[in-house]
Amino acid sequence: MEYVYHEFEWNSILISLNYQHLRWGVIDHMTIKTIDPPDAPLPITETGYCSHYIDPTALEYFDKDPVKYIVSRLDELGSQPAWQKQQDEARQYSLF
Repeated sequence: MEYVYHEFEWNSILISLNYQHLRWGVIDHMTIKTIDPPDAPLPITETGYCSHYIDPTALEYFDKDPVKYIVSRLDELGSQPAWQKQQDEARQYSLF
């Protein structure tokens, strides 16, 4: 099966998502990459790129929509104190 390409925005960051259902006939695969700004960190990756394998049944809760799944993960991890602290420090332009 081929990859399906999606673009979406999360917290003012444009993100690409390539999704393949049942890669090797076994597992779903996603690649997530920030487009604008390029290489922007996300709660799921410090580099702006992530390759992610997922059990195909995990998407059932999200109406089999990989974008809904990734946005849910970004929202969940983005609300955690470690991510909030990282974002606050980035806005402060810390010299240390």
